[in-house]
Amino acid sequence: MSRKFNKNDNDEFKYTIRERLGVITKKQNGWSKELNLVCWFDKEPAKYDIREWSPDHSHMSRGITMYSEEMDALVKLYQQHLEDNEEFAVAERKREEEARREAQRRLRQEERNAQASFDRQRELTQKALLEAEREQMYREMKADFMKEMAAEREKFRNEQASLTGTKSEEHKSSEAAGETDFGRDEEKAAAAAGIDADAFEAPSIADGTDAELEAAAEESSCTEENEFDTESTDIPAGLVAESEFASLNEDVPF
Repeated sequence: MSRKFNKNDNDEFKYTIRERLGVITKKQNGWSKELNLVCWFDKEPAKYDIREWSPDHSHMSRGITMYSEEMDALVKLYQQHLEDNEEFAVAERKREEEARREAQRRLRQEERNAQASFDRQRELTQKALLEAEREQMYREMKADFMKEMAAEREKFRNEQASLTGTKSEEHKSSEAAGETDFGRDEEKAAAAAGIDADAFEAPSIADGTDAELEAAAEESSCTEENEFDTESTDIPAGLVAESEFASLNEDVPF
């Protein structure tokens, strides 16, 4: 494609699009920014041209033209820029990966610390519960022991009271039995002395005098001694009485 434009009456503007390499951008009004090989004023070699064109390429905007060497330098600069950007992107990705790993490591450490804290708290709680259970068990055992001791003391007191009552009853029974035996001993002594038991009457404390009370006591003691001697030596009661009567006759002067 070649066209001619008249700048003025004395000059002629001429160009030829040797090769259309591609569209860079396109606007809504139909104009597009393109990269083309253009030969200007029939001068060789053709140059790389970047500018905006109308849809029919009859009109153009201001642009830039470059020789092949300039285009190669531009491409190299762009490639270097891409490589630098790639290295930067790689370094950025590496930093992001390291940051992510560090965050994960911190998170795992925090989880371990939280788990350790939870385990310690649970251990302390279990220990406190165990201590409370032991304390409660000790209190219950102590209460049961005190109840048992109180029951034992009450039982001991009841046994002591029962024994005391039994002894009192036995003492009363023994006293009653002693009085009965004393009466029987008197009857035996009276029978051994040949005295009528029905005619014998013990002196009364209320009616008798001091001399009569002493005489009654001496007689009672003599009777008990005679019965003791009789039971211990198995001597007939009549002989004992006669011997005592004889001894009394010998001691009493007439």
